[in-house]
Amino acid sequence: MINRMFNRYWLLLFTVFSFECAFGSMTIQVTDLPQLTPILDTLYLAGTVNNWDENSSSHILTNSNGVWSVEIDGTNGSVIEFKITRGTWARVEGSISGGYIPNRTVVYQNGGVIQITIAGWEDFDGTTTVTPHVRVLDSNYYMPQLNRARRIWVVLPTDYYETSISYPVLYLQDGQNLFNAGTSFSGEWSVDESIINEVASPCAKMIIIGIDNGGENRLNEYAPWVNNQYNAGGQGDEYAAFIVETLKPFIDSYFRTLPDRLNTGIGGSSLGALISAYVLFTYPDVFSKAALFSSAYWFNPEIYNLAENHVVFPDTRIYHVCGTNEGNGSVLEDQNDMMNSLNQVGYDPGQLEDIDWVDGQHSEWFWEREFPAAADWLFVCLSKTGNISHSICRVYPNPAEDFLVVESQNDIPIDSIQIFNLEGKMVSNQMTNTGRSAQVSLHGLLSGTYTIKAKLRGEFYFESTFLKK
Repeated sequence: MINRMFNRYWLLLFTVFSFECAFGSMTIQVTDLPQLTPILDTLYLAGTVNNWDENSSSHILTNSNGVWSVEIDGTNGSVIEFKITRGTWARVEGSISGGYIPNRTVVYQNGGVIQITIAGWEDFDGTTTVTPHVRVLDSNYYMPQLNRARRIWVVLPTDYYETSISYPVLYLQDGQNLFNAGTSFSGEWSVDESIINEVASPCAKMIIIGIDNGGENRLNEYAPWVNNQYNAGGQGDEYAAFIVETLKPFIDSYFRTLPDRLNTGIGGSSLGALISAYVLFTYPDVFSKAALFSSAYWFNPEIYNLAENHVVFPDTRIYHVCGTNEGNGSVLEDQNDMMNSLNQVGYDPGQLEDIDWVDGQHSEWFWEREFPAAADWLFVCLSKTGNISHSICRVYPNPAEDFLVVESQNDIPIDSIQIFNLEGKMVSNQMTNTGRSAQVSLHGLLSGTYTIKAKLRGEFYFESTFLKK
């Protein structure tokens, strides 16, 4: 009797052991992804383990220190076929050039770990000209104001992951043409080379956000008003709202940015310049800088009236450049008309840069050449005595009611802060000696626009404007 019970015990134990050996889990790890794999995309395993479900919630890969892993169930010795997707078969892994590759095949081993690398994606040509700091934020970033999706590019400064510094942000249109010759219309702007390799001044360190144009919707989105001749336009207001209400808040929450208007710029070329000017004039409390290349103001002449009626901040900076013979001189004529409108509404000469070149053309190569100078001029360097910096400090909240915080971005102590009204009269003078951050009382100040000036240790100076509620 005892022997029979003993034999049954071992039979049961052997059966359980055999079952666990036959059925269990194996780990698939992706140890390397293509550089332009969108940051926000989710990776899925699709294969024989889940009837080739392209976005199975049970087979999402999780990221841990740059290794993406998923566990699959199976039977020892069985053959498993699979591929990695980004949610759809249109965004499945492929060759380095974006071509088709056969299914992956592995022999299932309970407790085993299989490591793979992904060479490319079928929806992305792997033959890029981007520098190492270029990323794609999302291949289909949703635009609720337009009910469309768009690819968003990001370029981070070279020291982004080595420091805790926050950076200014420049939003640029026609993202396809900015960084990568493989996606450009007729050559790239080399914006990443300008910033990362410091073709532009080292002072122009910033985060660049490139927004792809909408292809067939480009005319509609980049023109705020309908152009009856072309029967296009009229969606620029929604596009501008997308940048201000959806994209910018996400960028400011996801990356280390200086979110205030003094450290936020926008730019583009041709129709991209038209919509950038519209955004600046419509949201002067959000943007303080615009880089406008070969502006296509002719498509929406209503832009001049907007320019002559928008709120002008004393620290807004606008950079215009074009070729003298673009459009047989019409582009230069439009640029001159815009300069007249801006002068009329009260811009000081130091707020505007107006450049035209005899050899300038309505072409990517021209805008590539001119971008570094625009970046240098818009994002002023941190300088010593006699020069004012517009980016060394962060000022918030803006608009402000009871107090204002001035925060040094470079850990330089703040010694004193002065506030001036629009007539240039000093209305507050405070010694701080509180380190890199100071809270300034606004008690007694009337509602309106003021200039705040700060002196930092080592004879550095900062200047900004703010609105008192």
